[in-house]
Parts: sequence; C-alpha cells; structure tokens
Amino acid sequence: MNLRYRDAGLFFTAAMLTGAMYVANKAGLPYLPPVFFASLRFLIAAALLLPYIALRSEPLRPQSHTDYLTILASGGLVVGAANVFLFIGQQYTTSATAAILISLSPILTVGLAAAVLPSNRLTWRSVFGVILGLVGVGIVVHPNPSNLFSITMLGMGILFLAALSLAVGGVALRNLQGSLSSLAITAWATLVGGIAMLVLSLARGEPVAATSWSRVALFAVVYNGVIATPIGYIAYFSLLESVGPVRVNLLTYVSPLVTAVLGWLLLGEQLSLLTLVGFIVIATGFFLIEYRSLTHEVARLRCALS
Repeated sequence: MNLRYRDAGLFFTAAMLTGAMYVANKAGLPYLPPVFFASLRFLIAAALLLPYIALRSEPLRPQSHTDYLTILASGGLVVGAANVFLFIGQQYTTSATAAILISLSPILTVGLAAAVLPSNRLTWRSVFGVILGLVGVGIVVHPNPSNLFSITMLGMGILFLAALSLAVGGVALRNLQGSLSSLAITAWATLVGGIAMLVLSLARGEPVAATSWSRVALFAVVYNGVIATPIGYIAYFSLLESVGPVRVNLLTYVSPLVTAVLGWLLLGEQLSLLTLVGFIVIATGFFLIEYRSLTHEVARLRCALS
C-alpha cells in the first residue's frame, strides 16, 4: 500500500513538474535568448544532480567506452538537439501545443526502431498506432494554404524536430548498456548538453549580455534549473525502477494536460478544439502501440489490489 502511494506521488510530481516546465519556458522566452535559456536549465541541473548522485555513494565516474558513448549520445540528442529545437520552436506556439507535439516522441521512437532495428518489427496494431500519431500531429498543425508559411507553422515544424531528436536519441541508446545508472548517465548528459548549448548560443550570436533579468526570467530559470529538471529526473527514474517503462511513458500524455491548464491559468493561453482532438488521436496511437503491455499492467494491478 505504501509503495503504491509512493509511486502515485512520484507520478504526480513528475507530471506536474514537466507540465509546468513548458509554461516556464514560454514565460521566460520573451526575456531570454532561447538556446542560452536552454543551456542555463541544464547547466544548473547538472550542478545539482552530479553532487546528489555522489552523495548517494552511487558510481558516478564513467568506466567504459560505452559509458562515454551513451553520455555523448544522450547529451547530444536527448538533451542538446531536442531542447535547442524545443526552446526555439516554443517561441512561436502555445505551451500546450509544444507539450502535445513533444508527446509524439514515444511513437516516433517505435517507428524509427522498426525501420533501423530488424528485431523491432511492428504488429498491424503498432503500425496503425504510428499512423494515428502522425495523423494527430497533422490535426494539431492543421496546415492550409493560408498559414502554410506562417511563423506558427515554422514553430510547430521546429517542435516536430525536437520530438524527432528525442526519438533518434531513444533508438540510438537502446543497445548501449553502460556501467552507470540511468540517472548518472542523465546527469552527465545534462552537463554535456548544457555546455554544447552554451557554445551554440555564443556561436549564434545570441544577445546574452543584453539579457533582461526580470523577475519572470529569473523565476523561469530557477524553476527549470533548480526544481523541474533535477527533481523531475529523480522522480522519473525512481518511478522507472519501480513500475517500468510502459507506465512511465504515460507521463508524456498526462503532462500536456497539466501544461494546458497552467498555460490557461497563468498565461491566458487558449486550447483550440483541433489541438485537443489532435492530442487525443496521438494518445490513442500510443495506447495502440503499447496495448499488450498496458493490458498486462492492468491485469497485474488488479491482482495486486485483489
């Protein structure tokens, strides 16, 4: 019983922190250059996560080539590329739209894995789930000749690249089994990705020196770097160890709902009916892909509760 409450608390914590992160991004972007903002999020998080892992007496130093390769792949794709696209793209869309488009990443991961890894063949149900996910994105974007080249469409396209980067990173990491824990790998990846984004920010000529450090900007940086990212990662990986990847992936479909509510309450953002329908279609695609695993989890939960 206590373990069940613990898992529920971890799930709620991770969903709330992740959902609010998109709102903090949107609030801070008018004051902070996007790539610089993203780099601060992960550099601050790394400064907290790495000592935390060391204090737990958990192995922290990479021991093998696989460890280094995993850190570089995770830092470059899952942290670096994905968040560069996320922070740039989110300038032009609502928080909820960003969260919904990012929720496509587990579906893209399945599709890419089937395309490049022979052992990951798709069933007809999974194929239909991937197709539904893409259809859901089309509904969210709802392109037409009048908005095809609008700034909003550009932002959505960049956000799709963020989801694709997460998927490519997920596939690349599937066969890499290092000696460090997932949390330790992620902590190093936040450092690598944060440094890479800071270098990219300077290379892009972002006006870092002219950053407007308003109270909103400070809150957004502190929330993302001190609260949402390190605590969110700790909750996520604790939950992953306890309940497995299938139920953890449900976070991807709960956090956009949190984002939509907070975006409406704090930023006055509106969620269109088409965006909501698109999200439902994307989530349905995920449930079709994970149907067998989810039904197994439901049966296991029923046995545990009986």
